[in-house]
Amino acid sequence: GMTMTQQPNDTVADPHAVTAAEDQLKSEHARMGDLLERVGGTDDLETLAPLPKQLHTQLRHHFAREEYPGGLYDSMGACVPEFRASIRVLVDDHFRMLAQVRGLASRAEEGGDAVREVVLAEVNDLIGFIRDHEAREHEMADTARQRAGGG
Repeated sequence: GMTMTQQPNDTVADPHAVTAAEDQLKSEHARMGDLLERVGGTDDLETLAPLPKQLHTQLRHHFAREEYPGGLYDSMGACVPEFRASIRVLVDDHFRMLAQVRGLASRAEEGGDAVREVVLAEVNDLIGFIRDHEAREHEMADTARQRAGGG
């Protein structure tokens, strides 16, 4: 197959690339939204316990696609060079989210009333963090698409 020898900054400002990446972003965010609703929709730890692991797997794959050469972040950075610092923040968010989800997974599996309140508070924080992150991504993707001439 083709090898990707492309350096991140070789990516050209391509409205089609941004639009395709943004469409994928929206559908993946919608799919993860379903899982997040299940995570946030229960206060029963036994129901919750297996979900953070599923979320961790979905997030990891999703982040890898966003961060991949030629992916969303690459095409956004090509269209809007001044986004590079904001993109670094988004990548940093990814590490923080995965760490939070791992912590949540182990506490939810512990179970028991002692951790219940902590777990439910963490679920709220995590969902808020993810929603805020998604909103920033969508806003940046919109700007990048407009800058690239994609209307």
